[in-house]
Amino acid sequence: MYTSLTKSYIKSGKGKLSTIHTAHDELTVRLLMREIMALLPEKFCRVHAGYIINTDALESIRRYTVRLKNGLSIPIPVKRYNAVFEDVKVSMGARKQEG
Repeated sequence: MYTSLTKSYIKSGKGKLSTIHTAHDELTVRLLMREIMALLPEKFCRVHAGYIINTDALESIRRYTVRLKNGLSIPIPVKRYNAVFEDVKVSMGARKQEG
C-alpha cells in the first residue's frame, strides 16, 4: 500500500486539507496531519508542523533544515530541532529493519 509513497512528503494546507506528494502524483486529502501520521508506517516523520516526510526521500538533515532527494528544503523549528533529529533517526532505523 505504501510503495507509491516511497519518494513522498506530505504538506498541510488550510484546515483539514493536506497534499500528499509522490514521485509522480499529488493527492489532496481531508485529514489533519496527526491523523495522517497515525495511518503511516514508522519510516514517516513529522519534521515541521506543516510537513511529514518519508525518510526514504531524505537526502540530508542539517541544523534547522531537512533536504529531500527531490531538492525540497524544509525548515525545522529551532525549538524542535533536537526532537526532530531523534525522530528522523528512529524512523530511519525502522526503515532499515523493514528492508
